[in-house]
Amino acid sequence: MERSRAFVTKDEATTFVAQRMVGTPVRTASATTFAVMAQTWQAAQVHHRASTARTAASALNTLILPTLGDFTLAELDRATLQEAVGEWAATWSASRVRVAWSYVTSILTLAEQDGLIERRPTGVRLPRVETAQVVPLTAEQVQAIADAVPAWWRSMVVVGAATGLRSGELRGLTWDRVVGGVVVVDRQLVGVDRGAPVWGPPKTASSRRRLALGAIASDELEKVRGDSVGEDLVWRTRLGTPLTRTAASGVWRDAVSGMGLRDRSGWHELRHFHASMLIGSGLSVRAVADRLGHADPAETLRTYAHLWPTDDERAVAAVDAALSNLRSGGSDGIGR
Repeated sequence: MERSRAFVTKDEATTFVAQRMVGTPVRTASATTFAVMAQTWQAAQVHHRASTARTAASALNTLILPTLGDFTLAELDRATLQEAVGEWAATWSASRVRVAWSYVTSILTLAEQDGLIERRPTGVRLPRVETAQVVPLTAEQVQAIADAVPAWWRSMVVVGAATGLRSGELRGLTWDRVVGGVVVVDRQLVGVDRGAPVWGPPKTASSRRRLALGAIASDELEKVRGDSVGEDLVWRTRLGTPLTRTAASGVWRDAVSGMGLRDRSGWHELRHFHASMLIGSGLSVRAVADRLGHADPAETLRTYAHLWPTDDERAVAAVDAALSNLRSGGSDGIGR
């Protein structure tokens, strides 16, 4: 059975055909540079959202290509790649290095699939990401933030705390998605183009959800509704344009100044607060994951496991209750 083969350049295809015609063995190690392969990979990522494409382009241009771009695919062995990772780790955060490495492996996997290399190198060690435990805001801190933001932002703080919406979901909320005390999440704001919102799908399929608001959040929304209807954004600038992530971050920083929150605190803190309230109320991992729109309860546990109260005391009480009839001063023959 004849198998098709893809080539990055016309010259490479011509060489392959010529070698086949004269019976010369075809080498699998390609002379194609990593930079050329990266371009091919980028063009193939048609499923990427605009924000993901920008992230990948930034990682390639600032981190990956300056280090690996001029190497041919055949030159990229494990030692060379390990040296590159070490160079990145000396300057960049561990999380950014890991993201960059995920793009490198995807590009090399494509090269392997296209037959340009026999197999991609493995065994490269990556820096460990030290993840700090989430310390959620207190109810008093949320109240202080709501009081500190400009008046028309107050409802955004309250709804964020009451629903756990992500920033893009919150800033992209429109009035037709607020129905009978329920928020419908089926899209998010991913950008602004000449003053108009740019919509994107939710982060994952599980992020599509319906969330009850509660009386306090509903009341706050009614205060700002006015004559807004349909696809009017709930929160927007005074010019009626969507709120950018940068603008929202600036308002947040001003509101929490002097509160001693962690570095790079942002609107996501309201999502953590919401999760902590659900956990403190005794909701299961599955219920919290569904409310937050997590794709997998394991993600919820990785982020918030330390907030669930331990069951040790209840376990001991249950064991003592079950064994209570066995309590005695001792029994003849036992231990003799």
